[in-house]
Amino acid sequence: MVFNNAINQNVTGLVLSVGDGTYQGKNISVTTQVITSNEMWSKPTGLVSCIVEIVSGGAGGGGCAASNNNELSNASGGGSGAYCRKTFQASNLPSTVQITIGSKGNGGSAGNNNGTNGGNTTFGTFLTANGGTAGFGSPSGFSGVSGGIGGTATGGDINCSGGFGGDGFFSTHSTTYVAISGSGGSSIFGGDADSRLAVGSSASGTSSTVYGSGGGGACSSSGSGAQAGGNGSDGVCIITNYILS
Repeated sequence: MVFNNAINQNVTGLVLSVGDGTYQGKNISVTTQVITSNEMWSKPTGLVSCIVEIVSGGAGGGGCAASNNNELSNASGGGSGAYCRKTFQASNLPSTVQITIGSKGNGGSAGNNNGTNGGNTTFGTFLTANGGTAGFGSPSGFSGVSGGIGGTATGGDINCSGGFGGDGFFSTHSTTYVAISGSGGSSIFGGDADSRLAVGSSASGTSSTVYGSGGGGACSSSGSGAQAGGNGSDGVCIITNYILS
């Protein structure tokens, strides 16, 4: 799916050095494409240069087992997708480029089950952003659980690894047992899969709605039921085109 927003900027009478040469008395149209599914991208007619930004899929958070009496389970969050950005001159691009959008990782099912990794986003063979790694499930007991690792990126002028998912941890005081799940890792766009807390109850992991961010883990406290982890979010490709009209 592609959404196009065009902003026309009149630069008539200026000598504009852009991309492959010097252009005088030309209008430049700046268009932005937000691509959220796999497609074959076609280089626009009159393209001088473009900025390509990609983000990979965020991983799912871990599920948690039912907690035994006076025990806890606290799963971790999934890592976020990586970010990659590069400026291309039109002459260095073929007429078409295959774009693959990394899919979200799913949260682990209820029980001591890991989530799944996020998918990779690619811009042809030029740019690759690897998906985040899954959050870990949690058994009943007293143990911390490490969060999923953020994805890595290659090929860009800027390559940024994704954020780590939050660790699952716990707190006890006398007969109070507090299970705390890990939040989902934040992508370049942020994150919204918050940590969950359970005291004598259980909570499912929070799913993300922000491009490339990870899902949160689930938690259960002191004799409460198993819960599923939250889903991560799909990746995205954003292309800003500078076109001579």
